[in-house]
Amino acid sequence: MRLKKMILGCGVLGMLLTVSIPIYADTVPYTITVNKSATNQDNLSKKVTKNTDGDKYFYVTPYTFNTNNAAFFAFSKQKSGSAESNEIYVENGIGETRDGKYKDDYAPGGKYYYMQTSYGYSKTGTVKSTGNYTP
Repeated sequence: MRLKKMILGCGVLGMLLTVSIPIYADTVPYTITVNKSATNQDNLSKKVTKNTDGDKYFYVTPYTFNTNNAAFFAFSKQKSGSAESNEIYVENGIGETRDGKYKDDYAPGGKYYYMQTSYGYSKTGTVKSTGNYTP
């Protein structure tokens, strides 16, 4: 009888632990450098798999900029496919997450995506930023 209670208790505990585990989207750190002349740039994030939760948005959270009053444009694109997001404007506002929607609400999960950026604004003519990107 005691063994049955112990087995039952372990089973219930196991179910509670597996049910309460949250699912997070894949996130990858980025380091980008974009400039006004569009030369010698590093404007792509690492590629990362989009989760399969059906989310039709991508997210950018900047943590550093090389100067105050700097900004860049960003969009998310499927590596081998047609899914692409609308472009968003990412400016100083450390830790503030920006989101952009995928065009036609089309963003299949389980596929590789990357963030592509372009110059927005900077007093120095170059924007360097680090942060996180979630497709």
